[in-house]
Amino acid sequence: SEWTAVAAAQVHSPISDTKAMLREIFSGDIDDPQVCHSHFSHFYAQIPELYADDFSKMFALLAQGDVPLLVNCSAGKDRTGVAAALVLHVLGVAKSDIFADYLLTNERLKNNPAFMQMLSGRIMKNYASLPPAAQNVLMSAHEDHLNAAFAQIESTYGGVSQYLETRLSISQDQQGQIRAALTEPA
Repeated sequence: SEWTAVAAAQVHSPISDTKAMLREIFSGDIDDPQVCHSHFSHFYAQIPELYADDFSKMFALLAQGDVPLLVNCSAGKDRTGVAAALVLHVLGVAKSDIFADYLLTNERLKNNPAFMQMLSGRIMKNYASLPPAAQNVLMSAHEDHLNAAFAQIESTYGGVSQYLETRLSISQDQQGQIRAALTEPA
């Protein structure tokens, strides 16, 4: 994506792992929506580990007060969706509201000219050749997918706070600094 130059810290997240994962997702019976959905849920379960280093850098920036922070990925819902969900969790947002926010992606992308143009670009050049079932899974936010990421974090680390502390090296104090910097007293 092209952004206007601003004085802000950057965390580059190469998509080589994502490309390999997409090949795996679409290597099976991609005409079957259930197969696509299941494969994509499996991908989401791997996001917390695949992008842990990137998430760690992002949370370190937030803990240092480097805001505002722009989070972006090619579709704006997978790595970005998990990253945003993790931030919202740290801020104390209820899980139901986190999921509702994530699912707003479907409304925001529907008939969005910039998004449709991206689909025809070099990043998504193979999109048009995918069966409709695969297109729907790839380009939509599904509660099951985000739930797979949270379930993986829960089963491996015992919860998001523990994931941040153990895997991302973001202490409870740093999590508190993020909450204090990004929320207002009630």
